[in-house]
Amino acid sequence: MSFEVVEKDLLGRAGKIFSPSGSIETPALLPVINPPIQPISPREMKNNFGVEAVITNAYILKKNLGEKVFSTDVHSLLDFDGPVMTDSGAYQLLIYRNVDMTPEEAVAVQEGLKSDISVILDVPTGWNVSRDRAKWTVEETIRRAELTIRISEKKHTLWTGPIQGGMYLDLVKHSAEQIGRMDFDIHALGSPTPVMEQYLFEVLFDMIYTAKSNIPANRPLHLFGAGHPMAFPLVVALGCDTFDSAAYALFARRDRYLTESGTMSATELGYLPCNCPICSSHTAKELRITGRRERELLLARHNLHVCLAEIRRIKQAILDGRLWDLLRSRSLGHPALGKAIKKFRQIQNELSSNTPTTKRRGLLILDEVDIYRPEVTTHIIRLHENYVKPEEAKTLLLMPAPEKRPYHSFPRAVRLKAALRDQLLSGHLHLGFYSPVFGVVPSELDEVYPLSQHELVDLGGREVQARAEKVIVSYIEQNGYKTVILVHDAKRWTKTLTRSCALASSRSGKSFSQETADDPWSEKTLDSVRGLLEQREESP
Repeated sequence: MSFEVVEKDLLGRAGKIFSPSGSIETPALLPVINPPIQPISPREMKNNFGVEAVITNAYILKKNLGEKVFSTDVHSLLDFDGPVMTDSGAYQLLIYRNVDMTPEEAVAVQEGLKSDISVILDVPTGWNVSRDRAKWTVEETIRRAELTIRISEKKHTLWTGPIQGGMYLDLVKHSAEQIGRMDFDIHALGSPTPVMEQYLFEVLFDMIYTAKSNIPANRPLHLFGAGHPMAFPLVVALGCDTFDSAAYALFARRDRYLTESGTMSATELGYLPCNCPICSSHTAKELRITGRRERELLLARHNLHVCLAEIRRIKQAILDGRLWDLLRSRSLGHPALGKAIKKFRQIQNELSSNTPTTKRRGLLILDEVDIYRPEVTTHIIRLHENYVKPEEAKTLLLMPAPEKRPYHSFPRAVRLKAALRDQLLSGHLHLGFYSPVFGVVPSELDEVYPLSQHELVDLGGREVQARAEKVIVSYIEQNGYKTVILVHDAKRWTKTLTRSCALASSRSGKSFSQETADDPWSEKTLDSVRGLLEQREESP
């Protein structure tokens, strides 16, 4: 096994990749090393920044070293004794449409360099290309992948099978399926850089998810050219285990100062909003008046600190089960990220199956996006698939969920249960609560995580209520009550709730009664509820 998963949250995974030169904790950022113009040495990256692995370009090394490349250890060449990943020159192939290296040479060069992780010489699809061109890049990459597996020795390196197809998701799927059937250790998604540069995070979502869902689950997924740290939580939440980025150096070259949620011009800063060693030892004014070359080096160091700090936040978020919260906070930094996070509702069932069912902290439900959190979806799935009502229960009383949790400890709920003590003890009456977040919460389950372990704002909106109504309707139809009594909260819920519940009761052969009130927990309303129950008991 070259990959071990320790913790999971959303589709993100904290784990380890085992390579010939040591292990790599995931999620991992591999800084891009360009030896001729490298602002931070690989040795400094490891000793001062804690970088575990780096990536460099085998094609560039071949151009610089010539025949020596076949007998030069890449670790001594970079002065880096940790894992080194080498790209094969596919990026240059994308830019220049041709490179002076064959797929066979790419294998020989990387095995000669003793790369810990090697990449076949694939053909990147790129962006804004015709479907015919995209299809050719996929088929040619598959052909080269088969060739690489056939001729490589696989003694000193983990081989990476790239997935191409670009914006053509059916081609991405085909590429992932075919490459996934081959004996690769790692997979990688190519061609995301133009997508990220244009902030097309919804497209990036589809590309990553399509690739991820069509490769073996026990293999890591690498993302080429991940770019800005604002996107790191998104790509990890979608299942990318490693990714490379040259953004720390490229942005520094353009006088750009990175933060986890955006980019600033270094020459316009009044303050340095960071506590990294660079920002702690310089003022904004000192940074502005520093010479151009020196400022670039300082910015590269700051930018790398920001990128690595975000990786540490992501790792801790996975361990704490709070990756969704980090993702939500980053989605506020750019409208395109806000749009991308809404797409998680499309894969909520898969998120649920990959996310722990209990966590050390409660949930934050802040707006309609959060009702698609996997913990919420897990409750809804289990309510539908696993829950069985009490056997003797003939009447369901649905009350609106009170603000105090657990619901049964709400003082008025306590008084209601005391007033209905005989019916509840007999088992004929079953008390449930309806919630805009969880749909239905049977009273005996209201302390189960996360039904009481959450904080929320007063959610409204048609989308929120429509989802909850669907859950309520399903619950009524599938459980064998004879009578349903709904206390309708007229201030917070529209009339569609009562209509939907009445129709569900009618379809499943149940009688239905409702009590509508602006204050559903008032003594007057509770008296009416008791009256409805008494009428039901007296009726034949």
